[in-house]
Amino acid sequence: MSRSKEAMMIVLDAGVSMREPLNETTRKAVVGSRFDAAKTAVQSILSQKMLFRKHDEVGIVMYGTEGTENHLHETQGGYEHVQVLTNLDEVSTRVAETMASAQAASSDTKADILDGIIVALDLLIRRTDKKKYEKRLVVVTDAATPIANPADMEVVCSMVQNMDVQLQIIGIDFSITDVTKIEPLAVKPEEKHHIKLENEKMLLSIVNEVHGDLMSVSKRIDFLAQGKTRTVNQTTKFRGNLEFGATLQIPTYVFSKTLEQRLPTLAKESTVGEPGVGKVKMDRLYHSQSKPDEEVAPEARIKAYKYGSEMIPFSTADQASLKLETTRSLKILGFLPRDCVDRSMYMSNTDAVFGDFTKPRAQEALAALVRAMADEKKVAIARFVARANAAPKVVVLIPNTCGGKDGRLRCLWLQQIPFEEDMRQYEFPSLRVPKATPTKEQQDVADALVDALMLPSDKQQLHSKAFCPSLQRFYDTIPKRAEDPHCPVASLPPYVERYLREDKELFTAALPSIQSFNAAFQLKEAVKAKDQKKKFFWSDANKNAAIKDEPLAGDDAAVAEPSGGGDDDDEFDLDDLLGGEDVTSVGSMNPISDFEALLSAKHNKVAKAHTAVSGMQDQIATLFGQESAYHAKALQCLLHFRRRSPEIHYSASFNAFLQTLKDAWYLSPVWSLLETHNVTLLSTKDDPTTDVTPSDAHAFLHGVVAAPTEPTVVVDVPAPLEDDDLFADLE
Repeated sequence: MSRSKEAMMIVLDAGVSMREPLNETTRKAVVGSRFDAAKTAVQSILSQKMLFRKHDEVGIVMYGTEGTENHLHETQGGYEHVQVLTNLDEVSTRVAETMASAQAASSDTKADILDGIIVALDLLIRRTDKKKYEKRLVVVTDAATPIANPADMEVVCSMVQNMDVQLQIIGIDFSITDVTKIEPLAVKPEEKHHIKLENEKMLLSIVNEVHGDLMSVSKRIDFLAQGKTRTVNQTTKFRGNLEFGATLQIPTYVFSKTLEQRLPTLAKESTVGEPGVGKVKMDRLYHSQSKPDEEVAPEARIKAYKYGSEMIPFSTADQASLKLETTRSLKILGFLPRDCVDRSMYMSNTDAVFGDFTKPRAQEALAALVRAMADEKKVAIARFVARANAAPKVVVLIPNTCGGKDGRLRCLWLQQIPFEEDMRQYEFPSLRVPKATPTKEQQDVADALVDALMLPSDKQQLHSKAFCPSLQRFYDTIPKRAEDPHCPVASLPPYVERYLREDKELFTAALPSIQSFNAAFQLKEAVKAKDQKKKFFWSDANKNAAIKDEPLAGDDAAVAEPSGGGDDDDEFDLDDLLGGEDVTSVGSMNPISDFEALLSAKHNKVAKAHTAVSGMQDQIATLFGQESAYHAKALQCLLHFRRRSPEIHYSASFNAFLQTLKDAWYLSPVWSLLETHNVTLLSTKDDPTTDVTPSDAHAFLHGVVAAPTEPTVVVDVPAPLEDDDLFADLE
């Protein structure tokens, strides 16, 4: 149930005594005179209302003014020097501007505080009669002017009590602020004006009579200036039973314990429209691609899910059938050891589960459950549905035993935990390797750093209330922008900034520990490879370097691993020589990588594929033409070229290239190497689109025809094309 609107009347002392300097000290704001302090307190109240309670109504009455303007004076007479600044209405920028321009009287006038209170109560009665309002009366005064008719005090007390009005008095330079004691404690009577002292006693008596509040203006200003927070009604998030199967149920209430407070959303308004009516409304019109001039009616539209490159339509009935129909419930699934649920699995804000406040037995049962879970160090896993047809959640219920003596505050903390689809798996290298384990000296330095930066006991409570910087700056800027649209963004309040800055005293004292930690864990700058602007060729490479491409099992001609026990300085990295530039041709340093890079190009695929094939053929022929140490590299490139040719539809080109190699190197060590590794033509067994039979491929390599076998039927099935190959010829 929403909170009722509040009707607040503010009675402000505007007598000539309010022009005197303020004797009290304010820590959150700088004020000059008493009236400036009173205006600051009232403006803070108005700002709070506009930010958080915009539907509350506020009226302002000033007494001790040079003029008179109020309803009782016009109808009954009397009540002079009382002016109604604003009637009861929702707070607006006009009210704030009116309050900002108010001034105290420049000459001595009759300032009767009881007259001002009676006029304010009259406005309150006429506005809230027979209506549901929470009524509040705030009086801001220094009580320095005499009261003409003290007998009206009884009338004021009876009116406040009969109307159920909450009275708050903000005293300015009061010597009496204790509602339990009438006599002043810190100021002697002879040091204080007799009239002011008697008025303070009278106001204190009224506060005691009607059970009101009395506060000094400095404390009120500091209270309103520090931490602007929205008042949120404590409503239940869930009311139902905590179910243990079908036979045991505990009536419970679920409240939100923490909830992220966000910045208010920005509203769109038209700059060309009139103020207050220039609201922006967005309409969407849908048109068909085939008929762009015709609007598609709502009944002709349907939603769809994307499945690959297609859209699968789903009607309203289909969407409804996809939703799981659920009922509001909180069901226990079982109990687990507390160590089984890590805090990193918590997904949501924290909720609190209490026993039904209207049923003492339910509270006792839940308190007993909480105590048992705490003693056994167990947590409960439950299925939670906050409202009907809402998505079910898996939650963990954690016992809280920090309640009072009666156990009323003992509850279960409720936290949502993830489903398997909600988990994110990250494979990080282990920190348990010896190389990552700190030494005893390093661990001692780290322990000393933590101890040195521990907050002292007198400062550990400073961070118990940390306000959000962005929200506080927003709340400070909005009232100023309402008065001046061009004013800059408000600076960060000091009480908020201290949470964002390190404690200089603490870090100055801990500087030796910080320096020791820095010295114990020195970071070495990684040496960057120099830019290789000079072109390198395979013949320029270190002959002791290992070939990092596809190894050949059992190849005697393969280059051996370099000696030196794995010294990093002797390793030869082909990627360092490439310089990281875009590949435009197949080079001699890493032909296979260049070949694959050209084939995976996103643009000009046909031209890049032709460049890759011709470049690979040139490199293979060049490597076979050099000394035998490079034949292994050539063989790796040839095997890779053979394997990839059917996939890129270059089988005919490979067979023609292999015929060229046979013509050049037949009856040589090169051809013997190919025979050893059975590198022959691509036949129908490898690619059904070729016209070379397996027997022809065997005869091509070994010079003899293979034994005839039973004929097999070969079905000419076109090779499947990828999406990129389908559109390759269009570029």
